Amino acid sequence: MIADALSAHDALCKHYQLDASDLIVYGRSLGGGCAAAVAAERNTKTLILDRTFDSVADVAAEKYPIFPIQLLIRNRFDSIDRLSQFRGHLIQIHGTPDQIVPIAHGKRLHESVPTQSKVFLEIPDMGHNDQLPGKILDDVNRYLSHST
Repeated sequence: MIADALSAHDALCKHYQLDASDLIVYGRSLGGGCAAAVAAERNTKTLILDRTFDSVADVAAEKYPIFPIQLLIRNRFDSIDRLSQFRGHLIQIHGTPDQIVPIAHGKRLHESVPTQSKVFLEIPDMGHNDQLPGKILDDVNRYLSHST
């Protein structure tokens, strides 16, 4: 999946003759792990993570403590590690009642990213599979217009 995301990013840049750093990279849920990899490997200026996690292995281990998840899972989608050098703009969106990716995992990722240009948008009534409220898109647009 990560290799496909990197290939798609590169193809988009080549086709439209764009500088890789000028693309806004967005990832939702598991796609956030792919987006983190693209941001880290392609020097992205702006990364938007929507209801994503610190590490798939950590989320799974918390949900299924009786299984040796850390030993079983091959691709950990370790976004904390991947974004350990990220210095671009980071916008994270997460719903408080998210049962699939608990908000604590999103916050842990947010706190670990070293950039000074970051915001965490916490949505009180948004579950993992709910539609993003229009107001949040307005907030993201406002943040982007002030940070770029």
